[in-house]
Amino acid sequence: MRFYNRRRELSLLEKHYRRASAGAILDVIIGRRRIGKTELATQFIKRKNAFYFFVSRKPLSGLLKEWSGILREEFSAIGEFSDLEDFLAFLFERASKRKTIVVFDEFQNFKYIYRPAFSIFQKALDRYKKKSKMYLILIGSLVTLMEKIFSDNKEPLFGRATKKIYLRPFDIRTCSHLLRDLKFKKSKEFFDIYSIFNGVPKYYVLLEEENLGGKSIDTIIQELIIGPEANLKKEGEDLLKEEFGKDYQRYFEILSLLGRGKTKLSEIASSMKLPTTSINVYLSKLEKKFKLIERRTPILEKPKAKLGRYYLKDTFLIFWFRFVYRYFSWTEGGATKLLLKKIKGDLPAYQGLIFEKLARDRVWDLSLQGKFHFTITDIGRFWDKTGENEIDVAAYNSQSRSIFLAECKLNPGRITKGLLNDLLRKSNLEKFNYFQNKYLGIISFGKISARQKSWFAEKRIQFFDVSKVFSK
Repeated sequence: MRFYNRRRELSLLEKHYRRASAGAILDVIIGRRRIGKTELATQFIKRKNAFYFFVSRKPLSGLLKEWSGILREEFSAIGEFSDLEDFLAFLFERASKRKTIVVFDEFQNFKYIYRPAFSIFQKALDRYKKKSKMYLILIGSLVTLMEKIFSDNKEPLFGRATKKIYLRPFDIRTCSHLLRDLKFKKSKEFFDIYSIFNGVPKYYVLLEEENLGGKSIDTIIQELIIGPEANLKKEGEDLLKEEFGKDYQRYFEILSLLGRGKTKLSEIASSMKLPTTSINVYLSKLEKKFKLIERRTPILEKPKAKLGRYYLKDTFLIFWFRFVYRYFSWTEGGATKLLLKKIKGDLPAYQGLIFEKLARDRVWDLSLQGKFHFTITDIGRFWDKTGENEIDVAAYNSQSRSIFLAECKLNPGRITKGLLNDLLRKSNLEKFNYFQNKYLGIISFGKISARQKSWFAEKRIQFFDVSKVFSK
């Protein structure tokens, strides 16, 4: 598969590479596994004077032997290094003569194989900072640990990074290009795949490697996620078990409940038969330490409002915990067809949740492009204490006293006159009386009928077809 996007990140790397002529530069690339960190570095160092070293979990002596072999391909006269300090000194000294890029991938693994490494890197950087033309790039996929290594003021490498680059999923436009190249044609096919894989590059690579381009979503789920030899069957476990340590089962149980739509603290505590105080400890760590979930409050409420709900941020993990982790005994027991039937039955409800997020993102993008009714300063959902009044998309600007309220229906065929009337009713709730300018909308995926168009005209409600984001 060809290399896609990452223009902003490559531009930043190129800028810092030029700066390395005046002294050593250290950048850190951080991101969840499968997000394309190694591919980004590999693309960047092409046709440059560079060395790439992978920090696997084996004894340091074995790594130094392996890395010495890499260096001998260019410096045939050198022997074998037995000391990390000497190895780094050699690299920095060489870089004083010629600008050099040095990449260490999965850098956080030094914690498990040789903890003094962080102090050794720090001393080398401080010693050669001014006289070496090295551009040092350190890559890590255990986000929590990488944060600690470079952001904790008690750690040796605190403050040494020039830039921490957080690699994020591809945007919708890039995913659309990817899916077209993989022989998918219809917008609904695009959304089916996006609703599971979001913009994580490796998952699209797997579609190509497994010859799943242009195949149905059922086939993709079966072959790539739940089948006996599926590559992603244990993906959630591979991504998170190491992060969580010995408490992983408790964290997994909470994430499974969030994936199934149980977002209230009381619901989670009740399902786990534990007091809310105990659950709060885990939720706080999942949000602040691991950054896997977010606590949302209704729009126009204070961040600490008691109405807060919790949501998993990673799209694939929502799917994995909702369907794979929950029914893991089915996949292990060979009940693949039974599980696929279960997934197909629940897929519309699951996709509805993902579609709401896509709809909010689309409205926000329109505002950023200056193509919306007003400039949005905040966007989210609305719900009240009773649970009777919920609105899928609520965006506003308090200065212009403008607000936009919209409901989401993935299937345009399910848009009824009653839905429009209910949105009109909710727009007149006391909570929204402050706003002089009210704009109402229904957001869906696909076209509506002539009859439905007449309803929108009659009620003065705007229709948004989000399927267009996949057709650009």
